[in-house]
Amino acid sequence: QGLVDWATREPDQHPNPLFFAANRDQRMGPLYTRLLNGWREAGGDLFVMFSSPRTCQWFGCWGLKEHIRQPRSEAPKYNATLDFIDANRDWEFVDADTLVPQDRVLQTVQVKRPPKAPDEPVIVFRPARDPERYFFLENPRTLDTLITGKSWVKRDLFGKWQGKWDKEFLYLSVQVYDEQIVHDSDNPEDDDSIEFYIDADNSRHPYYDGVNDFRLIFAWGRDEVIIDKPAGKTASDALEYELIKTEDGYKLHAKIPWAMLGVNVDVRHRVGIEVQVNDDDDGGQREQKISWLAREDNAMNDPRLFGVVLISGR
Repeated sequence: QGLVDWATREPDQHPNPLFFAANRDQRMGPLYTRLLNGWREAGGDLFVMFSSPRTCQWFGCWGLKEHIRQPRSEAPKYNATLDFIDANRDWEFVDADTLVPQDRVLQTVQVKRPPKAPDEPVIVFRPARDPERYFFLENPRTLDTLITGKSWVKRDLFGKWQGKWDKEFLYLSVQVYDEQIVHDSDNPEDDDSIEFYIDADNSRHPYYDGVNDFRLIFAWGRDEVIIDKPAGKTASDALEYELIKTEDGYKLHAKIPWAMLGVNVDVRHRVGIEVQVNDDDDGGQREQKISWLAREDNAMNDPRLFGVVLISGR
């Protein structure tokens, strides 16, 4: 059916008409049947289909059918899905009447979710075992919260990031989608740049402790990474990074030594992390700033705005 990444695609780019034709071809029905049968034979449980009707457009062919009145004979994916449901009614199907007797009234209870603990991990960093894949984005997190600026077009500013680890380094990968790279200001925050925040011992103070709380700025037009003053330290010679231009923006690959951050990490260690991107389109001051987790532009003062990341062994 195809992959979708609407944030990096213009309306006049692919998919081409052959992609649409393939999704409408009757042979798509047997393919969906094979997919669903394979899912069941492999022991699969819930399989969620994108059943809301969607026309095939520049972002792809998402829906099982293209409009609500489209007959099954013209919607092979939709038809195959309904046929599969009809043919597999016994798939761990439970009659609701057997769960609640007819003469009993079903009572509902409002479930209250306990508040999230401040040190509960949001994501994990997985081990970096293959040098060729240190910076490969396998399960990235998105940078899609606007915290500075009045307007925002995702095709001009959007990002993904991921971290991996070993005993010596934190491997940081950031992919930024940006139509124009600008660096003409003394202040790196006013140019196109990436800000990486880390509370290396996850102490979560409302201030930078001057020991292992850092803000690192990777900016275009600079020869080295900029470490903000509250960290109280300078960059280590072991820190390596490169900013690389791409067809639709740029990417950052950085090897950050744990020794510079003042911690020894192992499985189950927790760190506080935040990633943000500054965007300058026309020189002078920046126009927008986007973040991973923070909902306000104050991470440079308050590490409690960072997300907690668990160091994982697998």
